[in-house]
Amino acid sequence: MNLSTMNDAELIELIQKASAELADRAARPEVKRVAAPKQMIIMREPPEHQKEFCLRIKTMLSTGAYINASERQKVAEIAETYGEWVKRQGLPTEKGTKVWKEATQYATIYKAALER
Repeated sequence: MNLSTMNDAELIELIQKASAELADRAARPEVKRVAAPKQMIIMREPPEHQKEFCLRIKTMLSTGAYINASERQKVAEIAETYGEWVKRQGLPTEKGTKVWKEATQYATIYKAALER
């Protein structure tokens, strides 16, 4: 933009528009985005035999295998004490059939279960 080719009225109008824009920018608060710190989750882990059982059930769930009532009951019992760990593995913490059917629909990974 060549200012020397503008007449006085155009130059005054340009300066007024620039001043108004600068005033608007100065009035806006400055926003700085800062990443939130990672949430630390502290959870108790069950004993190895219970972990192995839950991970086996998780594998069964992910392959669509039938999980009987006694297995659902045992996972629910483990979840009473180690609920956060069980949830973290993607298993329902209740023994009801409905929640297990819903969990089967969402478990679409067809590989061996690994602990998270």
